[in-house]
Amino acid sequence: MKTSGRFLVRGAPLLAKGAARWLFGTNGPDEIKDLLQAATEEDVVNCLGNYAERSIRNHLATAESIDSFKKLLHESVDSLKIKKLGYRLPLFVFIDELDRCRPTYAIEFLEHVKHIFSIEGIVFVVGTDTNQLGNAICSIYGQGVNCDSYLRKFIDQTFHLPEPDYDSFAKLLHNKLNIQSIIDHMVKIYYPKENMPFFLVFSECAYLFDLSLREQEQCFTKLRAVLVNNLDKEIDLLFLCYLLMAQIKFSEVHEELRRKKFKLPVYYEKIYDLAITSNRQPFINILLPEYLKVLNKSSYEILQSYRTMQPINENQKIIKRFLGVMAKGSVDLKSHVEYAELATNIE
Repeated sequence: MKTSGRFLVRGAPLLAKGAARWLFGTNGPDEIKDLLQAATEEDVVNCLGNYAERSIRNHLATAESIDSFKKLLHESVDSLKIKKLGYRLPLFVFIDELDRCRPTYAIEFLEHVKHIFSIEGIVFVVGTDTNQLGNAICSIYGQGVNCDSYLRKFIDQTFHLPEPDYDSFAKLLHNKLNIQSIIDHMVKIYYPKENMPFFLVFSECAYLFDLSLREQEQCFTKLRAVLVNNLDKEIDLLFLCYLLMAQIKFSEVHEELRRKKFKLPVYYEKIYDLAITSNRQPFINILLPEYLKVLNKSSYEILQSYRTMQPINENQKIIKRFLGVMAKGSVDLKSHVEYAELATNIE
């Protein structure tokens, strides 16, 4: 009992500090310090009374600030009324990627929007991954909570946006980043097929690697940087896309092999085995292994392969054309690997 008593006496300050933080917030230790130093019953009563008075005063001040803010915001929104139309247009506030925020922040944000910004004429549009946001709710309130019911407290209407297909999204990024104007200023660009738009080359590679929308955007950004910095070089777009996408999709494998100082061509050969097989453009599956073979061949061997190949179908004609470009020696595939490696530093 004596040991237990000593433990309780020694642990009392820690317990008090923890309880104070829970009861009084961040100022708890100061409040509990005053309470523990109280000498008489009257001092204890006064201490608690002072704390209660300060808490009520702070609460009222916060409530008054919120009411004033809501009133001002309501007047601002009301001033947006369009007389010609005869009704007030709503003020839209767009919030994107809330699911990528810290779970506690995301939930607090929704609660503040609900209680502070619940003003007629203001509409919040929240772009988020509902499943990820549900995980955030569960991490705070436990796995037993009904996430859908909880979110319905804050969200009045839900709309599910369809994901764009690879071709449409590639074309969007192609135009957004003004890729074609960059290509037009380059010395020479090689396509896997004649008259094949670049965005289709990109989309086929993206399909091969099963890239997400975010990964495709990252790849396009890296690709643009490589092209802008190599306007005086001859670039093979299919191989460059393949290299950049391999890095993004298998970044952990890439970093591991770099640490182990693997030769980079070996890494990209390994990556090809991990990529899925495209069933939309079979020639990509046929052509990509040829790039990897060329990386390990001398100029003489490439020339001999070109001269001896007798194509009997369309796919072999594509390979023959590719070997012809490589035999000229104007496109250095190993330099493409170096460009891609430099692009790993671009976020």
